Amino acid sequence: GLLDLGYIPAGTGNDLSRCLHMPKSAVRCLKNQLHPRHFSMVDYGVLSCGEREVSHRRFMVSAGIGFDAAAAGSRMRGVLGRMGLGKLSSLFLGFRQFLHCRSSRGYILLDGVKKVEFNHILFISCHIQPSEGGGFLFAPRADGSDGRMNICVVSHSSRTKLLRVML
Repeated sequence: GLLDLGYIPAGTGNDLSRCLHMPKSAVRCLKNQLHPRHFSMVDYGVLSCGEREVSHRRFMVSAGIGFDAAAAGSRMRGVLGRMGLGKLSSLFLGFRQFLHCRSSRGYILLDGVKKVEFNHILFISCHIQPSEGGGFLFAPRADGSDGRMNICVVSHSSRTKLLRVML
């Protein structure tokens, strides 16, 4: 079903507001919500996890596992973000996680049919919007209203080659 959602960005990265081309000012966003001139259709994803007790989490930007999720959940990111260093904190924490995380073997199942296996996974993320983490384009071709998710898998046996690609 359809749901009307009013969104006022208050975080440090504000990827959703950037992708929706919203004003940077929270006051202007509030005025736009109180007196809307147009509406946008926006997709959201549902992440289901657990075997016995399945829980569901909805997301509008991205959902991931691996080193990017660990960097995003860091308390240090919040502290640096409040100091106006949001993008720098994402870079620093992402690089620190990159150096310390361990890779895994695994697979993704595309459209419930096609199984794609990987040996040295550092992270997998599903994207509805093009950017996350304060403007980093993990899925530059993502469109938040096309009904599709974009998958980003970072997997390589050589960390130095992978670092060059990511930079």
